Amino acid sequence: MAELQSFTLVLVAAVFAATSCMLLVAQRYQQRRRAEVLAVSAALLACLLVPQLYRDAIFALGWGVFAYALNDSKPMVPRLAYAAVAVGAAFLLALGYGAAGGGTGLLLTLGSLWAVYLVVMAWRELARLEGAEGLQPGQPVDDDVDFGGRIAPSVAPSPPKLREELRAGAWQIEWLDGQLSAEPATLELRADRGLAHVDLSRVKLVTAPHKQRQLRYDEARLVARALGMTAAMEPSPGTGDPTFYATVRHVDAGREVYVVGRPEWEESTGKGYRDSTLLPVFGRTSDDETSTLYDLPARTVWQRARWNLARALVWGGLAIAIAITQMWIG
Repeated sequence: MAELQSFTLVLVAAVFAATSCMLLVAQRYQQRRRAEVLAVSAALLACLLVPQLYRDAIFALGWGVFAYALNDSKPMVPRLAYAAVAVGAAFLLALGYGAAGGGTGLLLTLGSLWAVYLVVMAWRELARLEGAEGLQPGQPVDDDVDFGGRIAPSVAPSPPKLREELRAGAWQIEWLDGQLSAEPATLELRADRGLAHVDLSRVKLVTAPHKQRQLRYDEARLVARALGMTAAMEPSPGTGDPTFYATVRHVDAGREVYVVGRPEWEESTGKGYRDSTLLPVFGRTSDDETSTLYDLPARTVWQRARWNLARALVWGGLAIAIAITQMWIG
C-alpha cells in the first residue's frame, strides 16, 4: 500500500507538470485547447485520487451523459443506438471493477492505444510535409507529400446564379457520378521553392462548409457554363434529372492551401521549381485517385501534427503509467 501511495504521489506531480507543459505547447502551436488540456488533466487526477468504486461510477455516468448529449438533436432511433453504447460501456466498467484498476484501468489502456494511433498519424503527416520540402526536379516521388503554396492572385469570375459576389481563386463542381469540373482547370500554387500545378478536374477540393453549396443539376450546369467549364457539362446517363444535386465549391483568391498526393514532373514554359524548368503537377496521371486539395495552410497542418504528436505522447504515456500502477501494483 505504501508503495502504491508513493507511485500515486509521483504520478500526481507528473500530471501537474504535464498540464503546464501542454498549455505551453498549445500556445506554441496556436491550438485553442486550454479546456481540453484541463479536462484531460482533471480526468487523470480523478483516476489517481478518487476511490475505484466512485470513479468507475462517475466515468460510467459521464459516458452516458456524453452519448446522450452527442445525439440530443437527432431522431429517437439513433439516440437509442447511442444509449446502447452507453449501457455497454457501463457494463464493461462493471466487469472491470472485479479486476485490479477497475473499469477506469480498462479505459486508460484503451486511451493509451488511441494515443499510439495518433502518434502514427501525426508522424505520417510530418513525413509527408518533410517529403514536400525534399522534392527535387525530375526525381520520381514514391510516397504522398503535403505540398503547401499560395493560390495565384488571379480571380475566377463569380457566376450570377449564386446571387453573390465572391473573390474566388478557383471553382469546382462535383457531379453525382463523381466527375469534377473546375475553373481554372489547372490551379497554380506559389511556394518559396517555386511553382506547382494542381489539375482541379481530377483533384477533389475539400473546403469549409460555408464555401460549398448544393445546387440542382440544371442550376449547376448554368453555373458551369457561366464559369466557362468544359468538363462534365452534360450529365451522364441516368443522372439528368434536375432533382439530382451537384456540389459547388470555391477557394478564396490568394489563399494558402496544401495538396496531398504524388506529383508528376512536367516541363514548364518559364521558371519552374527550384530554379529548374520542371513543375510538380498533382492529379495529372489517369491512375492518380489519391490527390486532394485542402483549403488550409500547410503551416497549420504542421502545427496540428506537432500538437497531436505532443498530446498523444504526453497523455498516452501518463494514461498507461496510471493503468499499470493501478493494475499491477494496486
